[in-house]
Amino acid sequence: MVYIMKKARTTYSVEFKHAAANLVLNKGYTIQEACNTVGVGYTAMSRWVSQLKQEHGGITPTSNDRFDYCIIKRASFNKTIM
Repeated sequence: MVYIMKKARTTYSVEFKHAAANLVLNKGYTIQEACNTVGVGYTAMSRWVSQLKQEHGGITPTSNDRFDYCIIKRASFNKTIM
């Protein structure tokens, strides 16, 4: 019998996602350069950049992006209060 081990899914903090996306949006990195710098995949980085662009534009992300959007929104709110 052959057992296939699944790779554990890495979870990143909201602060990490925000900082990583800001490399692309504010520091002039390409998405691939930012991926290489912080060690994440291209798809994840693209999603984070897209979500942050939407947030900066005042657009509520679609339902697929809703979970990450709520986390980012909550973190922004907590920073404002503190």
